[in-house]
Amino acid sequence: MDRVWFWKLNNQNDAYNLFEHPEYTEMGHEVWNKDGTHVVIVQYGSPSRCIGSGFNILNLEGEYVEQIEAPSGYYFSHVAVSPDEKFLVADTFRPDEEDKRWIVLYSMEDETFTKLASYESDNHPAHAHPFFSKSGNKIMYNNLVDGKIELNEIDLRDIDLK
Repeated sequence: MDRVWFWKLNNQNDAYNLFEHPEYTEMGHEVWNKDGTHVVIVQYGSPSRCIGSGFNILNLEGEYVEQIEAPSGYYFSHVAVSPDEKFLVADTFRPDEEDKRWIVLYSMEDETFTKLASYESDNHPAHAHPFFSKSGNKIMYNNLVDGKIELNEIDLRDIDLK
């Protein structure tokens, strides 16, 4: 069984299993929210086992605070939390019906998913790994273009999110 471990940095011997994944449900690429009270974990999903993708938000006791189910056909790989904690951004690792992988924004308030941009590669080291700028106005991500890794940006001020 896969696990999410918690370490207190002031005492390296103080580690414990925060959360044990349900059987056959792969999760990973954990990130903290801003104040460190919650962990957001990507549930990758498995079409062959009829397990959907999404995000699981846990408290420091390892209990679900929220489970966010992805729409059918979305399989997330990495996630980041916006500085104001109103959005999550993720990349998809399985191509959709148009053979594209996407940077996807999730609104915590509206509970909606928005495809922002497609990207080319799902292989390391070119995973998209989307991340918010410090201001939260932009999303940065890797993209493989003509065999070279580029850093791309999406300016959220240019997108109608409502």
